[in-house]
Amino acid sequence: MTAVQAYRLRALALPLGVICYFLIAILPPPPGNLELFPFFKWSLFSTTSDRLDDVVIIVRSIDGEQLDEPTHFYDLKDRFGSAEARDSRLAKTADRLAYALLNDDPVQERNTRRLIEHHYMRDARSVEYDLAMITYDPIRRYREGEVKAMLVLKRYSKS
Repeated sequence: MTAVQAYRLRALALPLGVICYFLIAILPPPPGNLELFPFFKWSLFSTTSDRLDDVVIIVRSIDGEQLDEPTHFYDLKDRFGSAEARDSRLAKTADRLAYALLNDDPVQERNTRRLIEHHYMRDARSVEYDLAMITYDPIRRYREGEVKAMLVLKRYSKS
């Protein structure tokens, strides 16, 4: 192969590679697969859910003082340092507490509850709170704070 032929081959490699990648991306995947690895699909975010479920902690009273209405833990920034910092580990811990509760694991439930109360709620002596599952549309919740449904899984009291 001469130097001119090698140059022409290299000059065509990139455009041909881009064309092949584009064709693979728009072709349907093989049967039984969602994608052809390592090629992505153009429709990666073409469908999104308008319904999400999330486990949250709803506080009803702090240090014996009833709140005007049950309030999401993260909305109590003036009462809890963890809420002000929006500590994301609390959401994961609440998920673990719900999992232990739904799978009837009292040891894991007790340990996880103790962690929540001693670490995230350490700014208050006593707290009455609910572990709840909420259902919401993410866009409406972001814009308006709207929650479609709330199911209280269990009520707890830190004292």
